[in-house]
Amino acid sequence: MRNILILLLSITCLTVNAQKLVMRGDHPDPSVVRIGDTYWASATTSNWFPAYPLMSSKDLINWSGNGFVFTKKPGWSDYYFWAPEISYDGGKVYIYYSAHKKNGNLCLSVASADQPAGPYKDHGPLMCEVAGSIDAFPMRDEHGKLFMIWKEDGNSVRKPTPIWIQEMNESRTALMGEKQELFRNSLEWEANLVEGVSMIKIGEYYYAFYAAAGCCGVGCTYQSGVARSKNLLGPWEKYANNPVLKDAGKWKCPGHGTPVEKDGRYYFLYHAYDKETNIFTGRQGLLQEFKLTEDKWIEFINTDEPEPKLASTTDSFDEIKLDPQWQWSVFQSPSAVTGNGKLRLKADNKFPSGSYL
Repeated sequence: MRNILILLLSITCLTVNAQKLVMRGDHPDPSVVRIGDTYWASATTSNWFPAYPLMSSKDLINWSGNGFVFTKKPGWSDYYFWAPEISYDGGKVYIYYSAHKKNGNLCLSVASADQPAGPYKDHGPLMCEVAGSIDAFPMRDEHGKLFMIWKEDGNSVRKPTPIWIQEMNESRTALMGEKQELFRNSLEWEANLVEGVSMIKIGEYYYAFYAAAGCCGVGCTYQSGVARSKNLLGPWEKYANNPVLKDAGKWKCPGHGTPVEKDGRYYFLYHAYDKETNIFTGRQGLLQEFKLTEDKWIEFINTDEPEPKLASTTDSFDEIKLDPQWQWSVFQSPSAVTGNGKLRLKADNKFPSGSYL
């Protein structure tokens, strides 16, 4: 009995320690890429603005802010700034993202920059399906052709959620040819959706990480699975032991992240809720190591990475502009005057009373 208890405690500790909190506070749908000797990341801001924080790190553990992708909304968009995917290709940085189109639905667009800290130029919508298009991810096939992968937001209209792929031109301004389905929600645990696909190629296989079920709120049911294929266009095989990430320790509803390599080891940056603070701290950024099993599937393992240092978010208001960590409602445009240790806020004229930031 004593040996069984020790074994159970060991398994519990392994599960808890494996999920390392590296981005405190609300950082849904985190994306990460390595550029030179630095890792760059971003995350969903939804209806808060400026949109899409730019964060950098040397070790995937300690992150610092570097402003935002958008300080002004792209002219075609109005709200729901979701799921930025940051990538680096051909000496340029690209941010693929979802946003609500004025008088339309959710669309996919891309912005580019010569440096990861920006400034970024938006190239306009690439895909706008009737049900909505979200969660874009770029990937090159085994022949070097560039493709965009995304989710058709079918669950918004009570339909399945196919994951599509379509060739994209090198300027990232248009899709070419016909779209093709990779897979969709087809298993009981996936419930009404699959989404948030991100990929990495290791050896002969492409691996697709994906999230499924209910993403958000107190009643969330989010979990994560993996699929693989030797060819980007398929056929794709889902892992029989899915979900590979589910509720464990103090964290629940893990999902929607990006795999990345560091010093020959592989990690997954994703979000989850703290079971105690839940929606009050939002979906926080976690890091977990994974490896390949003998039969070449994904297995998440314990990590020996150090604990991150607590980041400072203090603003003394000594400068003539707010520090970059400040955000406000995307539906309002407040003004701020700072300097000499003082802050003066003025609400949007459209909301003369009862306004919030």
